Amino acid sequence: MSETKTKLENEASEKLKTERYLVAYLDMLGSSEKIKRDGDNTALNQIDLIYRDVLELPSQEALQYFQSFKIKIFSDNIIVAVKLSTGTNSYESKHLEITRLFQFVSYFQFIALHHYSWFVRGCITVGPLCINERLVWGKALLEAYNIEAEQVIYPRVLITNKVMNLLSAPHTYYSESGLSNTYQDYDGFTILHFLKLFLKKGDDAHCLPVQNHLKEELHKHKKNRKILQKIRWTVNYYNLTCYELGLHELMISVESELSGTKEYEINEG
Repeated sequence: MSETKTKLENEASEKLKTERYLVAYLDMLGSSEKIKRDGDNTALNQIDLIYRDVLELPSQEALQYFQSFKIKIFSDNIIVAVKLSTGTNSYESKHLEITRLFQFVSYFQFIALHHYSWFVRGCITVGPLCINERLVWGKALLEAYNIEAEQVIYPRVLITNKVMNLLSAPHTYYSESGLSNTYQDYDGFTILHFLKLFLKKGDDAHCLPVQNHLKEELHKHKKNRKILQKIRWTVNYYNLTCYELGLHELMISVESELSGTKEYEINEG
């Protein structure tokens, strides 16, 4: 008993504090309905498999970074946190940490869509955070949560100006890599350009399942205006990516899918 008491007293004497973290807060859209209908635990295992599959995609060097991330999955919400390097000469380390987090979240978005037609929304920011095996606390989490809930709207991951400013100067190899995986949406928000990492000419294994899932979702939700708005945004982003990469034959005609007339939905601003 006295040994247990001493251990608890020692833990209590260790004062927790927030430190500067890069934080991604993700929300799996439509999860409430999935949970209600998940009598056979299919959706539960899908989330687990998405996370496991993410760890199978990267190079060994990137995987080491992924495994060092602090990750919490609770219900349909995911927190991924990376403690940022400190010091005046740590720009390259910071840029690498940001780039690897972008990569992890992009993999998560793509696998969720490609494997299970599951859409992800979220925010990446930087700020004070305390995260351990018992709790997650801090202004960075609060900011990411509020932005995801109030501003993101569509199935996209918004990157705050604070993160973009960190990535923009001074120039390093990793800052260039990180910036190339971002995209400015029509409303001025900077988002992760996750499809750019996977859609490639001749790669039907990556391209066709995404195209098919999006077509199916258009048909499934064509009478639900609120959900359809989010699907149409995703199709528009998909079409823009296909256009950018020269994959014109893979673009989806929204009006054709919904009503039989052919009109590609693409909006660059």
